Formats: sequence, C-alpha cells, structure tokens
Amino acid sequence: MLLKTLRSFIIVAVAASAAHAQSKADSVFARARQLVTSGNGAAGRVLIDSVIAATPPDTPEYGDALYWRAALAATSADAERDYRRIVVEYPLSAHSGDALLQLAQLEAARGDRAPATTHLDRFIVENPQHPERARAGLLLVRLLFEQSEVPRGCSVLRRTLSDVPDSAVETRNQLQYYSPRCAAADATPASQLPLPAAGDTSRHAAAVPPSNLMNSRRRKDFLITPIFARLSELGASAPSTVPTSTILLEEIGRVREPMSALGH
Repeated sequence: MLLKTLRSFIIVAVAASAAHAQSKADSVFARARQLVTSGNGAAGRVLIDSVIAATPPDTPEYGDALYWRAALAATSADAERDYRRIVVEYPLSAHSGDALLQLAQLEAARGDRAPATTHLDRFIVENPQHPERARAGLLLVRLLFEQSEVPRGCSVLRRTLSDVPDSAVETRNQLQYYSPRCAAADATPASQLPLPAAGDTSRHAAAVPPSNLMNSRRRKDFLITPIFARLSELGASAPSTVPTSTILLEEIGRVREPMSALGH
C-alpha cells in the first residue's frame, strides 16, 4: 500500500514539474514574440534559442520550441527548415498541425504547388478540429484548380463548404467563387472531355455516358464489318464477335503481307 502511494506521488510530482516547465517555456515564448513584434527581433530569437538549448531534443517540448523559432525566424528559409523538422521529427508536438499549415503556405507562395497540396491534404486529415481548417481548405481548392485537378478540387470545395458555417461569410464567398467551375465541369459533354493517354481505355470508358458508349459500339460495328469481309476474302479468319482495336490490328497484321502481294 505504501509503495503504491509513493508511486502515485512520484507520478503526480513529475506531471506537475512538466506542467510547470511547460508554463515557464510558454512565458518565454510569449515574451520573445512580444520582443519580435515590437521590433527587437534579435533579442526575441535569443530567448527562443535559450529554451532550445535547455530542452532535451527527444521530447515534444523541443518541437514546440522549434515551432516558435520558426514562427519568429528572420527569413522564410530559416522558418521552413524548422517547420519541416517539426513535421518529420516531432509529429506529437502541440504545434505539428500549425507547422504543416505554415509549411504549405511557404511552398504555395513560391509556386511549389505539388508539395503544398500534399501538406494541406495531410493537415486536413490529421487536424479535424483545427480552427484553420477552412483556410487550409480554401488554399487547397485554389492549388488544385491551378493544377487543373478539377474533379478533386470540386470534391474538396464541396467538403469545405459543408464544414464552414454560414456565419463565416467572407470565407464562404471566397469558396463559392470556384463553384461555377464545378458546374461547368459537370455540364461538359463527353465529346469535349480530354482524351486519355495511349493505351488507357479505363478513364475514357468511365467518362463517357452509357448511351454514348452504345452509339460508339454501333459505329465500330459499321466501320469494322466491311474490314472483316475483306479479311475473309484474303483467307484470314474473322472472329465471331467484334474485337477490340488491339485484336483487330493483329488480324490486319497477319494479312498485311498477302495484301501487299495483291497490290492493295
């Protein structure tokens, strides 16, 4: 019983000590931020460096200190280096979500859309209650449209609009600016959709409505049937069903030499 009581006392004492240390560090961060805001950035950064020097690198508190060093950094390059360290090395830091968002904003500002998109995606997935989710969603929508990823952009747009309250008028207005692009994409006829890469038939089949697919098959029958008749005349066996373009090319290849001999 005595041992159990002593163990509980030690746990409480350690927790209280950690809370006190964190409170002290928070006070230093607040003071450093005040110094930087008032124009004395060098002194503020010295305070942050003192906390980093006194904090074990294998603790989440070290990641918190890195975040404040990044937030108060003199250059964007210095800030990005620390934000990236937090994202990779200190995912349990209380500021890991903030670091993800800030890193994405820095990447977007210099035109690195792909990594910025990746970090915004991760931020939204890992931080469902973060107060900056709407702003992150808006930036992600913009980056996706800039990369011509319209279906994905529209999906993020709908999800973000459903999360943003009606009271956030300015944010909703900025999001709804992109809505006409989604309406236009939904109304685009299949004949105007971009063609898939060579050999890729799955995307084209998924994009064309069933009625258009049926018409396409009828046109194929109309065009291919005379070819089969000609193949039969030359001694090549015609399949009982309409082949795919690959099979048809193989059949034509088999009789290419006899056709050349006949002068066709």
